[in-house]
Amino acid sequence: MLAAARATNFSRVVSLRSTGDNPFMLRTHQLVDGSPVCADGILPPGWIHAQAPDDAVGTRLETELGLHPLALEDALRRNHPPKLEEFDDYVFLIVHTPDMQENEPDTRKLSIFLGKDWICSIARRELAPVADVWDHLQRQPALLKEPARIAYLLIEGFASGFEKVIDGCEDRIADLEARVLSEPDPDHMTEILRERQQISFLTRIMRGQRDMCAALSRCTHRVIPKKAAPYWRDLFDHANRVTATVESAREALAAVRDAHLAAANNRLSETMRVLTIIATVMMPLSLIAGVYGMNFRSMPGSDSPAGFWLTVGAMLAVASGMLCWFRKRKWL
Repeated sequence: MLAAARATNFSRVVSLRSTGDNPFMLRTHQLVDGSPVCADGILPPGWIHAQAPDDAVGTRLETELGLHPLALEDALRRNHPPKLEEFDDYVFLIVHTPDMQENEPDTRKLSIFLGKDWICSIARRELAPVADVWDHLQRQPALLKEPARIAYLLIEGFASGFEKVIDGCEDRIADLEARVLSEPDPDHMTEILRERQQISFLTRIMRGQRDMCAALSRCTHRVIPKKAAPYWRDLFDHANRVTATVESAREALAAVRDAHLAAANNRLSETMRVLTIIATVMMPLSLIAGVYGMNFRSMPGSDSPAGFWLTVGAMLAVASGMLCWFRKRKWL
């Protein structure tokens, strides 16, 4: 049956989607005489997309497409870093796209099995890049005959998702920098740590994805046509640019953190300087008050009605003299 299907002159796209009581509906899109039509069954060549597959669907993909069980296990795992692995009849890829809902760092994974005349992608939920690629294929149905181009479009769409998230991070970092410099606030450190967590997460994922794209650009597996090489190099260049942007955002955030710490240290130094001046001025005043507070029978000025005011005047004179001296030394 597979041999007969490979001999046909049209491409197919198979979608496995959750639909209420029937959790997995099989739908085949065929390209017949330049127009897409629907059919049933997994019949390569074409694009097979499995969304939230269960064990039964996984077994079917393993049996009908000859997928290695360990590779399929990695494809079905919720979290797995980007990777590239070569098998006899196909190349196995894992790519990620960011999902920063409620400012919590996370990604959505897409697993891709790329054969000579077929491609199978597996996702746990609906993904916008996958829908965008299908819309693109609806406008250019001839691309259904080129699995490598479909893989390129999928990976490119996933990398573009990082650009949007990083642009948002850069905007927030710029706003945070302006507020740190104009109105220092201890609460800014909480925002800095939150942004740092997101940037670190994106850096870790993008480095892995860049390495995967680099390996793909050097891949010479027989299922990959030579004319696809420029597309793989473009993916690597794109991943490099995104990774460089993430690194730049990370450095900018580090600069904001340093500025915040410097501002906090300046505030602390200013506070300590004021408190030190106050304590220094009060020391001789406390000495004078302490001397006149001793219980001796005879104290200079104790018998004079003006003694109190003379003592207060002396204390004010000492304080004024010290403040003038501090100002002359530019300590104030």
